[in-house]
Amino acid sequence: MIPNELELMITRVFNVPWETVFKGWTEPTHVLHWRGPSQFTAPFCQIDFREGGFHLCMQAPDGKKYWNQGVYREIVVPEKIVSVMDFSDAPGNTLKPTDYGIGPDFPSEVNDTVTFRRWEGHKT
Repeated sequence: MIPNELELMITRVFNVPWETVFKGWTEPTHVLHWRGPSQFTAPFCQIDFREGGFHLCMQAPDGKKYWNQGVYREIVVPEKIVSVMDFSDAPGNTLKPTDYGIGPDFPSEVNDTVTFRRWEGHKT
């Protein structure tokens, strides 16, 4: 970890095959249903699922749209996705968090490492 870099670890257990959860992160039709904070919708999601990129929009309840874009750095199907994401506008031009009214201490890019593992308590 880089000094002064924040790290957040979240663990979730789903009672479905891990491959299904992986699809939830990689297929736009699934991502549109969950991406963003509670009460937000995702009206747009484009994914080029290879070590390439993605572009998506999260819409707040008040109608304000927050665009993000990112690049996949590593993909291990169905076990791991490493990406870096930043704010953008609808055409995909990079923006700073302050352009969306977010404080200057918010990172300009977010590095994500998502791992998918079979839970030993899962019954198949």
